[in-house]
Amino acid sequence: MGKRYLIFVFIFLSFSVIRSQNVNIPLVFTDGEGAYKVLYFGLDSTATDGIDPHLGESDCPPCPPTDMTEVRFNLQPFIGAPVSTYKDYRYAPSFPYTGIKQHRLIWQLYSESTGLTVTYNLPDSVYIVMTSNNSIPLYSVNLYGSGSFTFPYPEDMFSAWMYVHYSESSIIDSSFLSFTPAQLNFGSVTGGEVYNKVLNVKNLGNTNLVTIDSCVV
Repeated sequence: MGKRYLIFVFIFLSFSVIRSQNVNIPLVFTDGEGAYKVLYFGLDSTATDGIDPHLGESDCPPCPPTDMTEVRFNLQPFIGAPVSTYKDYRYAPSFPYTGIKQHRLIWQLYSESTGLTVTYNLPDSVYIVMTSNNSIPLYSVNLYGSGSFTFPYPEDMFSAWMYVHYSESSIIDSSFLSFTPAQLNFGSVTGGEVYNKVLNVKNLGNTNLVTIDSCVV
């Protein structure tokens, strides 16, 4: 009978981050009736005021029937064409970046919606001034840190302006990994035999990761 050995296997993985020079911030919109939409905005060194496919931006199809909740960024005021997106990144020549970027929100609400609320978690270097889409704003509110804001009379206005203030904003690297399973147990392996195990690595962030080194001991 061949000898059996208990083998401990250590796997070392080293990753490099391929960074798009960016700031990426989510906003979560809810309508009080269970519908929600997640939009993303921020800065990128390769962004334009229009559609940037390499940043995940795309022109959304026409809005669904009016009896559904929908929230988007409207790019028409900036590029002249009727374009709407769920992601809207703006150009920053370098980081840290200081300046103001303007976005326009548009929406429609489910007929039984009880309102429109945005939940946010902003970096310390960013705050938002949210105003109604009127020459004389009916409201203007500053959003800092983490919290939520419910739009006044959303069923009558259907849009708002977002003025995003950046102050020495640096690149936000939100890349992180999960491993499944968390541990690899090979048990006993007969001498001279090969026993394979699968380790799934999932990138839960929004920047790309590339394996640059790995070894098994």
